Amino acid sequence: MRPLISKKLTLGELERARLVLRGGTVIDWRRLNISSPDDCKAILRANEYHSEDPGDDARLREIRNSAINYLVRNFGFEFAVPVTDAVNTNALMMLAAGRDPSLRSQACMILKLMHIVHHVEARELRSKLAVSNAELYRLAEDKALRTAQEMKTLGYPIIEFKISRKTNDSLITKLLSKKKASMSLVFDMLRFRIVTATVEDIIPTVSYLSSHLFPFNFTVPGESHNSIFTFQNFARNEGDVSTDVPVKWERIYSVTS
Repeated sequence: MRPLISKKLTLGELERARLVLRGGTVIDWRRLNISSPDDCKAILRANEYHSEDPGDDARLREIRNSAINYLVRNFGFEFAVPVTDAVNTNALMMLAAGRDPSLRSQACMILKLMHIVHHVEARELRSKLAVSNAELYRLAEDKALRTAQEMKTLGYPIIEFKISRKTNDSLITKLLSKKKASMSLVFDMLRFRIVTATVEDIIPTVSYLSSHLFPFNFTVPGESHNSIFTFQNFARNEGDVSTDVPVKWERIYSVTS
């Protein structure tokens, strides 16, 4: 019996899983499909932000102000008061999922810039931290193993969950084969190989992972590929996709980008 695997996924969960599987980007999104503050908290938690923590809430507010100031300074945008005065990031995310098209568009614009600002500032902070890549990999591996154990306890039919790191030799070989030999173009320093029992288990598994292990919004465009099944058919009727053969799905998770 697998109660969580059999539960019906929300539109937001399907949309986020689709983005991960096809290697898309949130920069193209015009609406955030969420239905409750709990959905907001789950997305922020995957990004290692806990909205109930005063420090995290203050940091998110700083990022939002930076995003708004950039848009006003460079493009002269004017934002509605409900958007600029949203009590917190959760409230802004709910506006991005709301019915008012004007507020939704403005909230989405700010959230996209927040994503970019966070990414830029995180890269700068990483360059200043006296922390080795090996230590970062270890922290990511520990989190991945904890998440895999949680999923097995909850009933997700994971047949295999394997972690591997790219060796220095394989890294050098890969860089030699690229026209632009830059570490910033290597996204698979740390890899997770996940085998599920059936095709039907892939999307629920990806959906859970994107809420508890890696942020779906940091999917690298063009670096994720689904060659196992047609997503549209699966979303229309899950019963259309079935196989008795275990299938493999690999997610490239970068801790250096």
